[in-house]
Amino acid sequence: MDINWFVQILKNGETYTLHNDVGEPYQVVRPPTSQSIKAAQFIEQLSQQLQQSHQTIENLHQQVQSLMDQVAQLGEAPKPPPTSNT
Repeated sequence: MDINWFVQILKNGETYTLHNDVGEPYQVVRPPTSQSIKAAQFIEQLSQQLQQSHQTIENLHQQVQSLMDQVAQLGEAPKPPPTSNT
């Protein structure tokens, strides 16, 4: 489900076409309620928080990958010769 489409319906209400018993079309208009408007605002806030969290997670993932690469490079570095204590 597209969240933007859903939020727009919550904010603006919806209009759709139905047909009566003889097949003639008519429009049904459902205006938004105060609760649906508040729900839309809440969903938008949550969506923004989720996007920010996703960006933070991506950033942390890149940092972890970079650190893992550095550790791997350290493991591949030549080891110094052993020192003799004799």
